[in-house]
Amino acid sequence: MEKPTMKQRLESLGTFIWDSENGKVLGRGGRSWVEISVFYLIYYACLASFFAATLAVFYETISDHEPKLQKDSSLLDGNPGLGFRPRVDLDNAKVSAKPVLGKNKDYKKDLDNFLKKYEKVGGSDCGAIVTTRRGEKEGCKVELDDLTTNCKPENDYGFADGKPCVLIKLNKVFGWEPELWKNANDAKFPVTWGLQYDPQIIPLRCYAKEKGDQDKLGDLAYYPQQGFPIKYYPFEGQRTYRAPLVFVQFQNITRGNTIEVECRAYAKNIEYDRTEMQGSIKFKVYVAK
Repeated sequence: MEKPTMKQRLESLGTFIWDSENGKVLGRGGRSWVEISVFYLIYYACLASFFAATLAVFYETISDHEPKLQKDSSLLDGNPGLGFRPRVDLDNAKVSAKPVLGKNKDYKKDLDNFLKKYEKVGGSDCGAIVTTRRGEKEGCKVELDDLTTNCKPENDYGFADGKPCVLIKLNKVFGWEPELWKNANDAKFPVTWGLQYDPQIIPLRCYAKEKGDQDKLGDLAYYPQQGFPIKYYPFEGQRTYRAPLVFVQFQNITRGNTIEVECRAYAKNIEYDRTEMQGSIKFKVYVAK
């Protein structure tokens, strides 16, 4: 049997597309096209209706103001973690300072951009409020002037002086409120690590992960205070909410050494697990000679 020529193939294709003798398009007559069109119209209308009904039921179960899963039911298990800046390389949690003005541009830019997010929001001037603020519509304003009194952009946030400042943030968890100690004599208060009792503050402490590096780490200073004021809690979706910040400055770290640092926040309801990095954050600090 001879193979059809190219001309015959094209003629066959043309007849399939439009068969003038039988009045068919793509092998179907007018009645057939109407029937199949009505079928698919009904079929896809039913699918769309089912999808819309599913979305309607789903949105009835969630709120515009708060997450569906909270506290122990959330991915965070209601346990706030810590974050740090500057972080110019997500794969490498290391801060390297060059004690020369203008030689730390990437770190300065990262801190500048992060703090700009705090400049653009309002918030309440909470002043000396010393309690948590459940049910408030506005978050407390983070006073950047107090934060940057010693860690200033003019000296690359201390990097240019060989005294780098690292910004620590307690990550927000919806509805979480700190459970602090009643007094300094509470048996569970971590006084052995040199923390000062303050009923207004969630204490923060940074230290060398390896005990042998503690002397090399030198003295640390915390601005504006060594912890996070409880007036910023709880976070309940306030439009102007920004998590409180603390600058940790490494004032006389031994230069030429890379030191792994761990920072930890303390409260009765902040669970600490070094392997899972719960309630703490780790990073490395290096200051060039």
